[in-house]
Amino acid sequence: MIRRGGAGSVQQFPYRLRDLKKATNNFSDKNKLGSGGSADVYRGQINGKIVAIKKLHGSSVQQLVDIGKEVQMLHSLKHENIVKLLGFCSEDGQYLLVYEYVQNGNLATYLNDESKCKKLNWGMRFNIINGIARGLFYLHHDSKDSVIHRDLKPENVLLDENHNAKIADFGISRILDKNKTHNTTRSGSGTPGYLAPEFWNLQHYSPKSDIYNFGLLILEIIVGCTTPRYSKRNGQILSHVVWHQWKNNNPLIHITDMSVREDLSRDQIKRCILIGLLCIQNDHNKRPDMKDVLQMLNTNILLPAPNLPGFLHEETSRTRPNLKKFSSNDLKTATRKFHPDNVIGVGGFGYVYKGWLDEQTLAPSKPSSRMAVAVKRLKHGFKGHKEWQREVDYLGRLHHPNLIKLIGHCSEGDDRILVYEFMPRSSLNKHLFSRDAQPLSWEIRLKVAIGAAKALSFLHDAESQVIHRSVTATTILLGSDYNAKLAAFGLAKAGPTGDETHVSARVMRGPYVAPEYKAAGRLSAKADVYSFGVVLLELLTGQRAMDNSRIEIERNLVDWARPRLSDENKLYIMDSRLEDQYPKKEALAVSNLALLCISYEPKLRPKMSEVLKKLEQL
Repeated sequence: MIRRGGAGSVQQFPYRLRDLKKATNNFSDKNKLGSGGSADVYRGQINGKIVAIKKLHGSSVQQLVDIGKEVQMLHSLKHENIVKLLGFCSEDGQYLLVYEYVQNGNLATYLNDESKCKKLNWGMRFNIINGIARGLFYLHHDSKDSVIHRDLKPENVLLDENHNAKIADFGISRILDKNKTHNTTRSGSGTPGYLAPEFWNLQHYSPKSDIYNFGLLILEIIVGCTTPRYSKRNGQILSHVVWHQWKNNNPLIHITDMSVREDLSRDQIKRCILIGLLCIQNDHNKRPDMKDVLQMLNTNILLPAPNLPGFLHEETSRTRPNLKKFSSNDLKTATRKFHPDNVIGVGGFGYVYKGWLDEQTLAPSKPSSRMAVAVKRLKHGFKGHKEWQREVDYLGRLHHPNLIKLIGHCSEGDDRILVYEFMPRSSLNKHLFSRDAQPLSWEIRLKVAIGAAKALSFLHDAESQVIHRSVTATTILLGSDYNAKLAAFGLAKAGPTGDETHVSARVMRGPYVAPEYKAAGRLSAKADVYSFGVVLLELLTGQRAMDNSRIEIERNLVDWARPRLSDENKLYIMDSRLEDQYPKKEALAVSNLALLCISYEPKLRPKMSEVLKKLEQL
């Protein structure tokens, strides 16, 4: 019904509406194969051949555009695992598409119906998985243009008489420019339970988004029920149930559908579950492409261990139960009676010592070994009990990979002591400003910025609602891999973080403090954003937030940087120790972001979630 005309144009010869009405007995309910939000599908017979006719709801101009896109796209796609488009109809304000008839309907009807599901033995399920994989490989790699399906789910996988899979419904599919790695969309599209994390976070879609959908499909086919991201199974999200089974070395066969549980192909089932987990990794860069997937499915190539699935954070619990209470004697022993040689930090509150605790002290059931810890001891008589209590309260309940881990505490007599995980690379301040420190590379600086931004975004979100009030290069600590963790919660304050409150007592001073907070005690989460902006300036310039060696009006780094960042050639502010070894576009983007964060007016500063998004885009 579609012919190619001159100069590569597409000439379309549509079906007549009256013929399609006749084929479906005037779109009789008896001939209806299925319904969706945008269309109904009917079984019809044309010239003795059974076909499937999709009748779109409504009659807008946009639908005409969309139907044209789908017609042109499907006309060029020819593969045994892609449904065939036979023609279309655009008449009397109605839009219809005519497809080949696929006898066994869609995969969802099998996964949602227990009696039908039992008919799918493992051989059939593996054949369906493999067919979908071949279809996706064709779309991404072998077709004339790289096609992203964008809505791969059980409803859009059809099964023929031999239960071979055919990918259908290309209404929101898009062609990806071969010079791009992804496209961006401002409009919501696809099915919420199947959208990849990068779509929610950045509105990006790419072939890796289809691979995320494919990974979910594998798990659903094996488990035997469709479980979108928002619905629950056994009290948890499907992908997370599977992840935790694998992570805890539990028998994966226990999560499979009953009809395949006793099958002899257990190794192949386990392999497919692992492939599914690899396809739904949170980081799209770590997902395999379809060429890799086909090789994984059809050879015995060794599979890598998967990382976290989409939407699952490294530590899912936000609370930390059973905070350890230490005795003063335990901590005296750990630090050699708080020996001066063990001091690793000092502040107005007192000293921080490096100590060693026997793991049996931490958890009596564990075998004995020693673990390095950081022990913060308040000065005797120091009026800092409130700060000590805040540390216990906030770090005792908040749990995130980019927050310092509070292991325990001690309150005996005048002693107020806190025990933290030990951060081997100390503070960001030391790496930026110590004379003997090696200069940090651009990649590490960006990694540190992202880690700190993750911590603050977590603190500011609707569930945590905490304003840190002390974000500095000193309170950002670094692990052995330069993973940044935010510390020092002695001044933290509960939200709501979206509102501005007045703080009359102990208003902060110093170069990291937002002007509205410093001048009038007006506090909101945007004060943390300002402080983070100052840290970004330190990372960019390698200069201290306050430096008396600069001229008086520029001793504050913000005052030094603002006019220079407004200059067209703003990259001359960059730390000379980087020796121009940094991507210029990235540096410009971070410079512009820093300038927004240090805006004088709080309302002009971005939220930390927006700051994090911009940094992660780099």
